[in-house]
Amino acid sequence: MLKKLISSFFFIRWRYLFKGSVVIVKKGGKLNVGKRCSITGCIIQVSPTCSLSIAEDTIIRKSRLSVINKNSSLQIGKHNSITHSQIVVSGKLYIGDENILDKGYSYRNYSIRTDGNISIGNRNRLRGTIWLRYGGNLKIGDYNNINEDSEIRCDESVTIGSYNQISYECMIWDTNTHCIYPAKERRALAESKYPSFGFEYERPKTKAVSIGDDCWIGKRVTILKGSVIGSRCIIGYGITISNQTIQNNKTVTEQKTLKFYDNQI
Repeated sequence: MLKKLISSFFFIRWRYLFKGSVVIVKKGGKLNVGKRCSITGCIIQVSPTCSLSIAEDTIIRKSRLSVINKNSSLQIGKHNSITHSQIVVSGKLYIGDENILDKGYSYRNYSIRTDGNISIGNRNRLRGTIWLRYGGNLKIGDYNNINEDSEIRCDESVTIGSYNQISYECMIWDTNTHCIYPAKERRALAESKYPSFGFEYERPKTKAVSIGDDCWIGKRVTILKGSVIGSRCIIGYGITISNQTIQNNKTVTEQKTLKFYDNQI
């Protein structure tokens, strides 16, 4: 009788903890959920030899968490809020405490895909897309804001410090994202991989990207491979930085020349 009562207690707890959710933990996988967590309308998948740990007082809603490759792990700290997010881990992902991950006003869910290593500190608000390939390493500090439709692509190393404001539709890439193959080889790949296009079998050219602390990155800024931005910098609207070093406490703008013509009207 006591065994049935204990079993019933755990059934009721898990039933209400994962309300409206699908949870699949395959043999050899590990799932640990802390106290007072709320997980609603989610799909959670943990493959063999993988682990997912969610600390206490975390809220996850309308999201998909998949830990899918051998010995991969996803560790979520305390007091986090994760909504409308898709997180696929084929590597290591650590999320600290009191972060907000959501899609904001974008029609697209917040997305993290990694077969590398990601470390996210505390009290960040993150929106947009993060994509790691080829064992890349991404580190994000504390109190950063990354707005809607911004994208981080990391095939080698991207480091973002703390207290940064990164605006809308910004691109931070440490990679060319694709290799340039001879036309014959690209055609053969297109034919063999159809309907998947742009297939890569080796890492493209990469170079680490670093952003310091207390920076303001304006809307539609593009930061490409090899770029180093110091602390307390302001990068103006629509600037492209590629393989350049910006020293501490600098403002970067773009000089444009306006041309005027007489109308024939």
